[in-house]
Amino acid sequence: MDDLLAEFLAETVENAEIVRDRAGQAGRGDGGDAVAEAFRMAAAISATARYLDIPRLKAVAEAVERLAGGLRDGRLQRFSGSEALLLAAVGRIEEIAGEMMSGIEVVDGADGALVSRLRIAANGDQDEDNVNAIDNSLLVN
Repeated sequence: MDDLLAEFLAETVENAEIVRDRAGQAGRGDGGDAVAEAFRMAAAISATARYLDIPRLKAVAEAVERLAGGLRDGRLQRFSGSEALLLAAVGRIEEIAGEMMSGIEVVDGADGALVSRLRIAANGDQDEDNVNAIDNSLLVN
């Protein structure tokens, strides 16, 4: 693994942890805006993943960027599952980066259900059946 890729993956994991921490602070009413932080993180990851040709990471990051950007800018209303959906996606980004750091080959397209839910929400569909029912296969520990 070259130095640029290794540094990018390490920063991706670190930034995902920051987003999760901010979300926890916001949930307790004593912290920053996790949605804005998720947007900034996803925008950086998306651009770099495009440059480094990591399509799986790029797809998830672009979907997070679109949803978080709409929520941050007020084009979309926050809904009951928005933070959980974003956190599931941030966890998936962290998981992909961690796998790559460990030398595990990541398979493109393995995140289709998550990316689809992010895109549905980013298009303004807040129907519980489409967005809010985040099943266990999307959640990342």
